[in-house]
Amino acid sequence: MKQIFNPHWDEWFTKKIKGFMVWYGVLFILLVLLSLYVSAPSVPPPLYLLFFASLLATGVLLFIPLKWFGYLMPLSIPVYLLFIHIFLSYTGKAESPYYLMYLMPLILASILFRYAGAIITLAFMLISHLLLESLSFSTIVPYLSSEHFLLREIPVLTIALLIAVKTSVVASAISSLFGQVERAKKEWEASFDAIQDIIFILNKEQSILRVNRAATERFKKTPQELIGEKCYKLCHGLDNPIENCPHVKTMETGQPQTIELEEPYLGGATFEVTTYPLFDNKGNTQGSVHYMKDITAHIKMDAALKREFEITKTLHNTDTAILSTMDKQEVLQLCITNFKALVDAEYISIAAFDSEKNEFKLEASSFFNLFSADKRIIPFDSTILKWAVSSKISRYCPDIRDEDLLRGDKWFQHKDIKSILITPLIAKGRPLGTFNIGSLKKERFNQGDIELAEKYALQIAIALDNANLYEGMHNLFMDTVASLSSVIDTKSPWTQNHSAGAAGHALAIAEELGLDESFIKELRIAVLLHDIGKVGIDEAILNKSTYLSDEEFKLVKEHPLKGAAILEPIKELRGVVPIIRNHHEWWNGTGYPDRLSGNMIPLGARILCVADAFDAMIANRPYRRGFTVQEAKQELIRFAGTQFDPQVVDAFLKVIEKERQTEGAAT
Repeated sequence: MKQIFNPHWDEWFTKKIKGFMVWYGVLFILLVLLSLYVSAPSVPPPLYLLFFASLLATGVLLFIPLKWFGYLMPLSIPVYLLFIHIFLSYTGKAESPYYLMYLMPLILASILFRYAGAIITLAFMLISHLLLESLSFSTIVPYLSSEHFLLREIPVLTIALLIAVKTSVVASAISSLFGQVERAKKEWEASFDAIQDIIFILNKEQSILRVNRAATERFKKTPQELIGEKCYKLCHGLDNPIENCPHVKTMETGQPQTIELEEPYLGGATFEVTTYPLFDNKGNTQGSVHYMKDITAHIKMDAALKREFEITKTLHNTDTAILSTMDKQEVLQLCITNFKALVDAEYISIAAFDSEKNEFKLEASSFFNLFSADKRIIPFDSTILKWAVSSKISRYCPDIRDEDLLRGDKWFQHKDIKSILITPLIAKGRPLGTFNIGSLKKERFNQGDIELAEKYALQIAIALDNANLYEGMHNLFMDTVASLSSVIDTKSPWTQNHSAGAAGHALAIAEELGLDESFIKELRIAVLLHDIGKVGIDEAILNKSTYLSDEEFKLVKEHPLKGAAILEPIKELRGVVPIIRNHHEWWNGTGYPDRLSGNMIPLGARILCVADAFDAMIANRPYRRGFTVQEAKQELIRFAGTQFDPQVVDAFLKVIEKERQTEGAAT
């Protein structure tokens, strides 16, 4: 029932109305008590009933919960009219001084049912007045038109007062309504103009009907200049809508549409354009709201984040590459490849600086993604690279034609490089070289590229420093191995340089077989140390000028086991132990010490077996002359499949033939 009369009351107003009605009930009770007092002792019984009824009604109003109060209020109006009618009938009827009590239900009806409620209540009040006059219905019409009724009986003052109040209320309501409309309009316009993105309201034909302040500021035109313009003419400079126009699709589908557009008429900014349909009362699309959000900064930020992610990813990959290998060439080429993914440059190189020789060496270089084998040496004073090394500061040459190039810089011009960025490689405070980035375009690199190159150069410097340290340690290790091998060979005058000669043959065989670099490095160590077990054999046996006895040969045959036992405790040399232990095993299984056969023999041992035998055959011994190369070849062929691996023998024969052809070409 509340929805019928006024569903919009708040709790505060409801409490006030309830309080007003309770006080009115109290007043009514007091007036009834006064009437009882005046009428005593001949009090009409209905007045007693009226007293108790009003007391009960006021009690109900006082104690009823607020949530039920709204349902009771519409019923209170006829109750009020009934109570007042009964009360007036015993206190002077139409002439009663309490006639103004009719104002209460009249006001309450105006509040509850607005203007119609007041009119209905007023009609009931007039009916009550006629009943109080006790007229018969046959004379009511003449009576209503009589001077007595119009001037004396009708409550003219009350009606005039009510009309004045209602007129004032209506005028106030109308004024308030117009004020609300005006405020809503201003608030809407303020909200519309407060939006920082461009908004157009378009009709079906894409003519602009309204714009916000952001649109006028962006297009630098007044609203009057923009209204009536075609959207596609204003934004794109075209005479027709663009192919994927969201407004056209919205008119066709009645659904919002969103696209991204680059607007050349707005400085090349990128916008996210969304069109929302506008409908008439019948649900037909009449136009659209054209919302243009500038996302240029967002796109740039997104690109910057992606760029930072790629940089971080590349730096991580470079770190991983540095840790995965100690091969200088491999590390530097990985550094160049990874950096190429970040900066579009045709030429990238790494030049190492040798402070002792006062020169640069081109360690790695790439031109159009092709790595070069060029290892040119450039004197320190003949290249602009020296400025970056000397100052430890990057040097950017936006146009090398404007630079004072030196003799050693001709290779830049030879590759037609127009601009170059030279960044020093600094590790532990020492300049290790330069990181060079070149382009075929002038002014190719910006500050961001320079900062990135400097950050990346730190990693390259660490990689180069680590590679140099490893290379130095490895060279020291190999020199130690070579010295130890030489000491072993000098135990007997007949075996001097035997290990070095066998190593040369073994490495040539491994390369001919296409074995990887790590295997070849390990094989070289094994060959140099393959006779280390002979340190435990009496020199008299090793230097004996005649054939060895069976007992002496049995002692010599122990040297593979002794050599393996010597090297086994050294963790870094455990990979060469099987080669040294089994280099005297035969392909047919009749060798020593483990009588292995075929592919059960480690490949390195099979290669060493052929190289060792060949070097021993061509060497002179006190008990026989050395074989010629041809004789040694025949021996290898004869024992292939019994003592030697046939595949290894075949590879070695190819090596010998290539060496012969090379020597022939040289002569």
